[in-house]
Amino acid sequence: MSAEFEPAVSSLPAAANPPADPLRWLRYGAMLEATTLLLLVAVAVPAKHLFGLPMATAIMGPVHGMAFLIYIWLVTSHASERAWSASTVIRLIAGAFIPLAGFVNERWLRRKMTSESTDSKGAL
Repeated sequence: MSAEFEPAVSSLPAAANPPADPLRWLRYGAMLEATTLLLLVAVAVPAKHLFGLPMATAIMGPVHGMAFLIYIWLVTSHASERAWSASTVIRLIAGAFIPLAGFVNERWLRRKMTSESTDSKGAL
């Protein structure tokens, strides 16, 4: 009696949703970076200087630094994949240095994603 190998059949259902939008992670990165910058500038720095809590910036500074690096990586990787113009890349990166501008960039990216999906549906 020889036992034959039978491949296991996956019981996982097929994905019911269409593929995720390619700009989703960049949008999330913009929101994360903007939120951590806002917390750093509006909460941690005043807490350090007004209330003598240097721990606030000791915690929030590295958190924002990591969020900033992730965001810059997302911008550069999307820019190279999509051959974005220099002005688009500069706009997205400059927004990382201005409090609340990351939220403006997120809305801009959402509109860009919506227009791209509308254009691709029309091409079918």
